[in-house]
Amino acid sequence: MSFLKISIITIVVSLLAFLNCNSQTFNPTIVRGLVTDSISNDPLPSVYVMYMDSSVATITDDEGLFTLHTQDTISYLKVRFVGHQTKIIHVTPGANQFVNITLKPISQQLSEVVIKAKRKRYRNADNPAVAIIEEVIRHKLQNHTGSYNDLAYNKYQKVLFALDHVSPKLVKIGLMKPFRFVFDNVDTTIIPGKRVLPVYLQEIFATDYFRKTTSCIKGNCIC
Repeated sequence: MSFLKISIITIVVSLLAFLNCNSQTFNPTIVRGLVTDSISNDPLPSVYVMYMDSSVATITDDEGLFTLHTQDTISYLKVRFVGHQTKIIHVTPGANQFVNITLKPISQQLSEVVIKAKRKRYRNADNPAVAIIEEVIRHKLQNHTGSYNDLAYNKYQKVLFALDHVSPKLVKIGLMKPFRFVFDNVDTTIIPGKRVLPVYLQEIFATDYFRKTTSCIKGNCIC
């Protein structure tokens, strides 16, 4: 065999070896899988799945399925989920494969916790509000309208309906032009920090008269 033939054979073998090496190097590792609970066999969503020693990762969908692929030579998967033991899975590098993964729940028994609130004894001493209410109760019958033959008292009553969150666009509507003066009376004191537009207001200041002999109450509206 001549030297030329030997050189050609050597070059061809080296080229085939190089191409075979490149085909293995660039053959991706694709892993599809299903993650379930080892006790209930239910699929686990949002499980964290990653290639070991790699930044390639994903999470399972609502049916517990996932897909991972990489060009790196990876042999192990790491699977983590809250409340379950972390699991390391061996995979075949450079292959397209499907794996079934079951995660074992972590059983934790909590000891009994009893919470007791320290009850503070309520004291009425030095509380002016309590003293006033006690006096009102003590003189309840004495101050009742039935205890008087004739009785007169002043009464003030106010009824207000208003709108809050009045949109500035409402003011610019053409139909509201004759009523622009209404929006000039927006009140900011009824509810601090909010613009309130009164739409109905009624105030009554009157004196009511009661006579025991007729068992009726008459009112005299002052304004």
